[in-house]
Amino acid sequence: MEIREPEIKQADLLILSDGNFNPDNICIVTGAASGIGRATAVAAAANNLMTVGLDVDEEGGRETAAMAAELGGRISFIKTDLSKDKEIERAVSESARMGTIKYLANIAGIQHIDSVENFPMEKYDLMERLMLRAPFFLSKLVIPYMRKSEGGLGVIGNMASVHAHISTLNKPVYNITKFGLRALTQRGPARVSTHRSSVRPRRRNLKEALQWDGDQPHAS
Repeated sequence: MEIREPEIKQADLLILSDGNFNPDNICIVTGAASGIGRATAVAAAANNLMTVGLDVDEEGGRETAAMAAELGGRISFIKTDLSKDKEIERAVSESARMGTIKYLANIAGIQHIDSVENFPMEKYDLMERLMLRAPFFLSKLVIPYMRKSEGGLGVIGNMASVHAHISTLNKPVYNITKFGLRALTQRGPARVSTHRSSVRPRRRNLKEALQWDGDQPHAS
């Protein structure tokens, strides 16, 4: 049986009224070539953000950009291997030249099902770098840009799941990375530098993710 992604239609998109949702502001989305990453990138673009999609799958990324264009949005795709620091740094640098980085959505992920005793360590290393280290490193790189932006505001959304709350059979590394993302979302950015921050786990949309200002706690 062939399984296909559902078609993304205009009527399915949540369009929000927010002054920060404008083409001068950048939203970086990882895993943008398919699945939830694709849907997130298309939704961000449809909300008038200049969206930058990152993924190792160049063909899929181009298809995502074309979908966004059909819905009136714009996505600039940058082929990026999120397991490599240099490529992440390049992607953020290129994104910053397009506008003001205000949003980051860490969506990219893969799955491998196996018991601990049979789990390939090379697969462990790839999943850890892609699904935990890359979100951390991307956050580290974009936070300074967000702080320098108008109002000093930034939003970071991390894609976790039920696997961030309970462990499931033969998915040890997926659980490890999702538990880690949950910890990063709830605690990591709350202790950035000497600034006071407020952190709320991502629930309904990008606006309900992490927000801070330079000196005082901020909640949307």
